[in-house]
Amino acid sequence: MLRRTWVILAACALLVACGSDDSNGIGGASGASGTGGASGTGGAGGAPTCAGAIQPSHITTVTKSPNYGPPQLFRVGSTVYITNHVSKTWLHWTGSAWNEAPIPWPSAIAGAAVDTLYGKAPVPLASGGELFIATLSNKRYLTAFDGQSFSAPLEMPTLSNVYGITRTSDGQYHVLAGQKLYSGDAQSGWGPGTPAPLPSLPTISYAVMTATASDRIVIAYASGSPRHLFVYSKAPGGAWTAPQDLTPQWAVTAQDPKIVAPVGGGVVVAVNGASTNYVVPAVWNSADGLSFTDMDPQSTLLGPVEELSADCLDSPLLILGSLVQHNLYARSGNGFFKLDTKSWSYIDGSSARQLPDGKTFWAIGSSGALHEYRATP
Repeated sequence: MLRRTWVILAACALLVACGSDDSNGIGGASGASGTGGASGTGGAGGAPTCAGAIQPSHITTVTKSPNYGPPQLFRVGSTVYITNHVSKTWLHWTGSAWNEAPIPWPSAIAGAAVDTLYGKAPVPLASGGELFIATLSNKRYLTAFDGQSFSAPLEMPTLSNVYGITRTSDGQYHVLAGQKLYSGDAQSGWGPGTPAPLPSLPTISYAVMTATASDRIVIAYASGSPRHLFVYSKAPGGAWTAPQDLTPQWAVTAQDPKIVAPVGGGVVVAVNGASTNYVVPAVWNSADGLSFTDMDPQSTLLGPVEELSADCLDSPLLILGSLVQHNLYARSGNGFFKLDTKSWSYIDGSSARQLPDGKTFWAIGSSGALHEYRATP
């Protein structure tokens, strides 16, 4: 059974639903009320510490036509970017406005467009870069951006059931598809694939993958009856660990796992616990990808995790919400607090990042072609 607090919260669940020279500036900013923030938290295992998250106060609203899905917000170093599916441009935050410029793809894939692969890309890398899938002439390519340039692209193999993509510090790309892990680089191409001991899963939303700063591949998946959240991993050149059940006492169903590897090391995993009447979020962090600590958002929060980001191991951002409201939560001390909120008639999705100095950025998209970008100046 779940904690008693979950049962108490379930009674309230129904209330939640109520409750460069070639660049072009994107304007239309307005101020947001409040300047919320929190004191910084200490780092685990010697990992870097993020200052307390600051509520974004600069708001820009734009119309995307055509609209091919929600904005994808990411950061490389201290620069924050926004792009979206099939886009050939991105926005970057100058400190006072969003400037639009062409994505500087490698010459081999010039003219490519961003492919989000059903929400599986782009993904943050523990190196501090961002891994993209680029589409050109009906082919998909993996390429990583380090803040200055993109890595040599590698055409993706034609695979079914792609659960995740990542890149390790040796320049190897990795794709988890079906029950195999495929690895390769632009010089040597792809290897034949090695077994990754995943059970048979219904859809690609049931498993996720990342690589930590130490190049440990970590996989999380939801399986069983009721479904539990399992995590297993392997070090470079090592064997897979046995799957570890992070939810051994759960009677609710684990669904939609999320995973991210912060730049300073370690890994953060999130999942939703779904009952007939309510959904609660759960989050764990680990300094080594082996031993996990429950960060316990379920004791105070309700609602599914729509997105997870973690620029510091101890300071993840959670986006919880529904089709009409998304809430951005940050961590302070041993708990989570609501940093910002957005209500719309229909929210297509949103993503957020926090810089180590506490500046926070949030991009929200609606199915009606409106995008809203919130930034801390």
